[in-house]
Amino acid sequence: MQRIFNGKRLKEARLFNQYTITALSKELEVSKQMVSKYENLNSQPSKETLFKISNLLKFPTEFFMTEDNSSIASNGLYFRSYLTSTQKEKEPATYWLKYALIIKEYLNQYVDFPDLKNTDSITESIDLQSSNLTLNDIEKIAQHVRELLDYNDQPIENMVEFAELLGITVINNNGFSEKVDAFSSRYSIGDNNYFVISIPSEGTFFRQQFSIAHEIGHWILHEGMDPQELEKDEYKLMEQDANNFASCLLMPAERFTKDVENTGTHFESFLILKKRWNVSVSSMIMRSYQLGLITSIEKQSLFKHMSYKGYRKLEPFDKETKVNKPVAIRQAMKLLDDNNVRTGAEIRDELAEKYNLYLNLEFLSQVTDLPKQFFMDNRESGVVLSIKDNYNSKSKLQ
Repeated sequence: MQRIFNGKRLKEARLFNQYTITALSKELEVSKQMVSKYENLNSQPSKETLFKISNLLKFPTEFFMTEDNSSIASNGLYFRSYLTSTQKEKEPATYWLKYALIIKEYLNQYVDFPDLKNTDSITESIDLQSSNLTLNDIEKIAQHVRELLDYNDQPIENMVEFAELLGITVINNNGFSEKVDAFSSRYSIGDNNYFVISIPSEGTFFRQQFSIAHEIGHWILHEGMDPQELEKDEYKLMEQDANNFASCLLMPAERFTKDVENTGTHFESFLILKKRWNVSVSSMIMRSYQLGLITSIEKQSLFKHMSYKGYRKLEPFDKETKVNKPVAIRQAMKLLDDNNVRTGAEIRDELAEKYNLYLNLEFLSQVTDLPKQFFMDNRESGVVLSIKDNYNSKSKLQ
């Protein structure tokens, strides 16, 4: 049976790689109209052009000759930088999350991941549909989330781990743009529901902490809300709620207040607290103002000092403190391989067979934080080893 080129997947791969039709047509040395015809199924690319497409967009040729065979639904994307980032900068996120979650869905059949917590039990006493969600309401919700994992009021050392223990899927991304930081979405694949957060694989630990807490705020506070359908003012209010939630989660009012009162409100005092609470000085200044621990004038003075010192973009301790990396998907992959259930190459093959999802090694490596070689078999490697003749089959290479 002759296979037919799938133009929808060309568009998907083009947007994933942030190419306009014009830019792609120049690289392929065809007209814009021809690329449009490819995408709208009105023309088939030649074999030579197909190979060019594959090499340029870094998807195997098989990807463009098959269709999705899994039912995936999303309720919209949450971006911390939605108002400043462009549509071109946000487009890849949709597909990044989609492909990553298909990997998670595949792994679910073999591995027991933490169940996604039920948000209804967290918010049952609070009307989330009310437009008058107060800071006190958000404080209570944040405390309920902490209690789910027995954190009470101590500092959270690792928000990546915290999110994964809540059953949230956390994945790396390769940094689509400086304006696109963490982003998240609700997804359903068949009968399984997911909330996924994608975080930059580089950046600062302290920003990462707040970003993940912010996205957890969206998961809990904004269920059933499609961010792309909101007016600008509504979106700003939603973002403010998520910021307030992150502050409340990371810096519980009573304990944080005691620490600030004991340490002081000078910039150097906040540097001491930064190491304890694992959040940026900027976030602590805003939280202190929110709790009435500093005045508006003191807040402005602290930020002026930070600007004068050049600390608004990079604070002390930022460079030397490494970001945390997601563990669950990486550990699941290693479990299958270490226990001889599936090798990395077999996982890659089965993703293609079961979901018609042909992924390149670079993407798999970035999402899982595993080396590309993990997903390769000997046929793809230039180095092929074999056992020496004078050793039996039970001998092992050291």
